[in-house]
Amino acid sequence: MAFDSDWSVKMSDPDDGDDETRPGHTFHEQVVSLGVSRGGGTREVESGEIIKLVRADPEAAAATCLAYVDMAKKRTENWQWFAQLAVVLAGAYEVDFNDDTLSVWVGSELENARVTIRLPEFEVRSIDGGSVESTQSLAPSVNYRVSTDLLTDSDIYPFVIGFSHHGHPYAAERGLDLRAMRGRLIISFDVPPSDPREVWEIPEIRKYVGKLADHLPYLPYYFDPRPGFGMILVWLYCLAPPQAISDRRLTPTDIRVVTQVASTMLQICSLAEFLDDDPQQVISAVFSALPNDYTLPIADMVLATYRSSDDGH
Repeated sequence: MAFDSDWSVKMSDPDDGDDETRPGHTFHEQVVSLGVSRGGGTREVESGEIIKLVRADPEAAAATCLAYVDMAKKRTENWQWFAQLAVVLAGAYEVDFNDDTLSVWVGSELENARVTIRLPEFEVRSIDGGSVESTQSLAPSVNYRVSTDLLTDSDIYPFVIGFSHHGHPYAAERGLDLRAMRGRLIISFDVPPSDPREVWEIPEIRKYVGKLADHLPYLPYYFDPRPGFGMILVWLYCLAPPQAISDRRLTPTDIRVVTQVASTMLQICSLAEFLDDDPQQVISAVFSALPNDYTLPIADMVLATYRSSDDGH
């Protein structure tokens, strides 16, 4: 898609309710002020604005998040909306401060209270405001174009909200949505055509993919495996140290590359099993762009290790 993009989060649109049913925090009022009602019971918030708000006052963000969870657990009016807001704030906190403590706590508290919600949906919007694709969509492929602003800020928040299963209340339909995204994700970067560098040679992109790997190490589960897109190659090239690349070619036998391949396979196994998918089949598809004689021995080792660990041995 040849257009710049930004990111938005869609949540339930709350009823007005009484003041007694709202957390008494100025921070909460700021969060609410960011939302724009889109009709149909949804409210849209720009993810970048949420991150700025959390960054400016992380303590207030955490306190408000705790208040939202409490409101959700008590099933007060608009409790589903409060639960969604807690997930969004916790996700923003995790991305900006590289700390998943709040996300894990929110997920655990809501799960223990048997609070199940439809997680907030995020979408890419073209600059004219038109909707492009949603992570809830069952389209054959979904192209996320990472804009210059997202690269500059290393802003991966949309991916965390859209693809993370960790530390969030987990509804059955959410699992189906995530599994339906397998093999559909294409990530492109806003690079000028005049730039002679390969994507993986650009420091900002390497940093961005590195941050994705830190927070979502299983993301390749969702990659479109078709060789023409080269998603798994971009992933591996960006994560490989410069010493493992010679004459613009990855050295696959470099121990650091082999370790990264094995680590990615292991993370994919974990997510595949969590989504009731077939780990072996997924690994075969994700790494299909690489030679079988290279990937099969690593995959066999990873699968054997994973199954042994899963059996408690």
